[in-house]
Amino acid sequence: MPGRSLPSANRYARAIFEIALGAGSIDAWGDDLTKMAIACGNAELLAFLEAPGVTDDEKAQAVRGVLPDISDGARNMLSRLIARRAATLLPRIRSRYQELVDAERGVRRVRVATAVPLTDAERSRVVDELGRTLDGGIVLTETVDPSLLGGMLVRVGDRVLDGSVKGRLASLRRSLARGAAQ
Repeated sequence: MPGRSLPSANRYARAIFEIALGAGSIDAWGDDLTKMAIACGNAELLAFLEAPGVTDDEKAQAVRGVLPDISDGARNMLSRLIARRAATLLPRIRSRYQELVDAERGVRRVRVATAVPLTDAERSRVVDELGRTLDGGIVLTETVDPSLLGGMLVRVGDRVLDGSVKGRLASLRRSLARGAAQ
């Protein structure tokens, strides 16, 4: 629909978070949001749910068939999203919801890229050190990027800490270029 704007994923996530927090069902809502985001990631299902010729009862029956074990609250929220043709927001709602949960629990999500996989001892040391530095619990996501040559690249939110050999070489190259230009 031209001119139609989708509701804010942030607004939905915040409302769901407040409901979940009040009901003590933060993890259950997180699970339901994950299931709904995965289901609505299926293009065929999403097209069916947003088709104008499909009745609300048929849509509800499809949702019950695909997502039989989500809560009634989650099912109602999904119905509202479908009615507004906003089910495509579910991945962003889920992501923002997780950010709110993490903030409530004092958890930081950290992405670490290394040239080779971390050993268990290295992983433990990284988590402990980052936990002390960032003053909180850490959820670590690891990736292997051989182009880093060595060291690691740490991302916390929008901050990047580059301790990789590749990053150090690039920094050295810039320093040498500045020195040669003077």
